Amino acid sequence: MAGTELVKSNTQTLGASRTVYADQGSTFQYLDNGLGIQQNGGSQTHWALFSLFGRVNYAYNNKYLATVNFRRDGSSRLDPHNQYGNFYGGSIGWRIDQEAFMKDIKPITLLKLRAGIGQLGNQEIGNYSYATLVSGAGFYPFNGVSNQGNAINTLGNPNVRWETSTQTDIGLDLGLFDSHLQFSTDYFIKNTSGMLLQPAQPSSTGSAASAFVNAGSMRNQGFEFEVSYRNTIDKKFKYEVIGNLAIIKNQVTSLAGGSPLVGGRIDNNYYATQTAVGHPVGSFYLLQQEGIFQNAQQVFTHAYQGPGIQPGDVMFKDISGPNGKPDGVIDNYDRTYVGSPIPKFTYGLTTNLSYAKFDISLFFQGVYGNKLYNQVNTDIEGFYRAFNLTERAATKSWNGEGSTNEFPRLSWTGATNNKQPSTRFLENGSYLRLKNVQLGYTVGNQLLQKLKLSSVRFFVSAQNVFTVTKYTGIDPEIYTNSNSIGDGVKAVGIDWGTYPSARTITIGVNANF
Repeated sequence: MAGTELVKSNTQTLGASRTVYADQGSTFQYLDNGLGIQQNGGSQTHWALFSLFGRVNYAYNNKYLATVNFRRDGSSRLDPHNQYGNFYGGSIGWRIDQEAFMKDIKPITLLKLRAGIGQLGNQEIGNYSYATLVSGAGFYPFNGVSNQGNAINTLGNPNVRWETSTQTDIGLDLGLFDSHLQFSTDYFIKNTSGMLLQPAQPSSTGSAASAFVNAGSMRNQGFEFEVSYRNTIDKKFKYEVIGNLAIIKNQVTSLAGGSPLVGGRIDNNYYATQTAVGHPVGSFYLLQQEGIFQNAQQVFTHAYQGPGIQPGDVMFKDISGPNGKPDGVIDNYDRTYVGSPIPKFTYGLTTNLSYAKFDISLFFQGVYGNKLYNQVNTDIEGFYRAFNLTERAATKSWNGEGSTNEFPRLSWTGATNNKQPSTRFLENGSYLRLKNVQLGYTVGNQLLQKLKLSSVRFFVSAQNVFTVTKYTGIDPEIYTNSNSIGDGVKAVGIDWGTYPSARTITIGVNANF
């Protein structure tokens, strides 16, 4: 098989507005009638992708299988000298169950060993990232006349190229008892090289956004398991249960220059995550809450946290200093890696049941072992602005020695210390959710014949039915947010009040004539 694909996008915008309309009736809602501020603007962007691809499949005696594939992709987002990347892949399989020595082992209906390696490219960066961009910036007087000025707003990099991910996989498929019971397991290693990142630039370079560079490499490795069982009883009752589990370990293996990359801005010049060699990408890098100061003696003997610290304030852990050892002062040297937004494992369970004309299906999905930074709680529990307050902060806050070691006192002056980005706002993101449930009824054939219909099925379904979680935010099923969209994987799991997954109930009918 061989093919080609071309994708092009061309976007043009044009807009204009005025304010202050003497008469706001529909008859006078035209730009010419606006007496106030006049604004207009326009823009144009374009990008294109071109691909050549091919695949060759080979099978010998239904026992020995092989596949080889190749693709060449070109992107307009890269410099013309680096637009194209070549990506290869291949796999082999051995149907062990088809061998002669397996014929007498009746319980095994499928036994397949397989291995493969494949590459994919990534070019998800700005449309003109290879070029340095300028835009209007301020006004300058020349000969007593104010003139529009221009300045660099984004640095370009003509040497940026495709990011490449290479995945190696070894797997085994097993079917037992006429394939009523099936197992599938895979071990994979995925190495990503030439990662497309925007390293932070020193303030001395100006306000222009930094250029994209191929700044490092990353490894994902883990296991995937799936088991299913399906059966029919008395020709009326059918059931199927499918469970899956994926375990993954993520680690950054190299970065250009070795310097960590920050991401996920949560306060002025303060970022919640740091991507560094030896740690998962986008790891949370924060102060650690050690408890609550219970009395003046604790405040006096603990590491210095700043002026005005009182009993009832958050106590942070003294981890390090300029010399790499605890120094009795709480500052940025005491920030440390406190968790990852990447789950240790994900899982799912699907159940399909049917009896006579009734059927029901359920799908459960969940994750375990990830952390989420609840940025919303800095506002509704930080007590530094006149915002609403959560019930637990109002009723469980510190009000005397021994009252709590979790929630600080309610104090405007104490908020400077107590709302600092720290593990106080870092939570367990694990959850189990009933993602979908559907109940259906299929009308009998006798009635259908009278109505001249081939099939009719009534159903009611619900999505996002319930969630089991310890996370106190609105929805634990979050990824990136619009506040940090430019940081990508460096800012996953920061909750600014992400709109939750809606619970949807649907009633419908499927009819075929």
